[in-house]
Amino acid sequence: MKHTYLDSEKSEDVALINGYLNGDGSGFEKLYRKYHHRMYIYCLKALHNEQDAQDVTQDIFIKAYENIDSLKNPGLWVAWLFTIAHNHINNLHKKLNKIHKEPIGTQSNLVSDDSDLEQKKELEKRIEYIPEILSKIPSGKIMRMKYLEGKSIEELSTTLHLSESAVKMRLLRGRNQMEKYFHRQISRA
Repeated sequence: MKHTYLDSEKSEDVALINGYLNGDGSGFEKLYRKYHHRMYIYCLKALHNEQDAQDVTQDIFIKAYENIDSLKNPGLWVAWLFTIAHNHINNLHKKLNKIHKEPIGTQSNLVSDDSDLEQKKELEKRIEYIPEILSKIPSGKIMRMKYLEGKSIEELSTTLHLSESAVKMRLLRGRNQMEKYFHRQISRA
């Protein structure tokens, strides 16, 4: 009996994907609604953070939407979607591990000698520049909303009347602008 349910679910997915690929725009939307919650739970279990799970779930569906034509066998939709999720989350973990490894080592040695004390002062000086930099760069408003106010990509998209990919691109540009501005300020000091 269980196999019959799974087969009908798979058939429904195949029909939605084929419909979407043949011009029925609602096909992907129905797949999104059908699998969004399951994907969110999967991401939440992997990331242990509701906001990150929401953001990553959106990223995964965007990636699936952009690459659905590469799905050679629509019957493997669920496996394909969760493979995208698995790879995306693994890449995110690798990135976070890389980011966290360096500061932890640096922070544990901050007070061991005078040169480390200088590094700590330099870091504090950098932190002081953040509000000034955000007020000067073109993407400062969106950066402030995301990183200081904690707004999600979806909230920014709605508030600023932009697509989620446009929001992500502006945040990326903002981070790059911030880094360039920061380096100019530090070199002047």
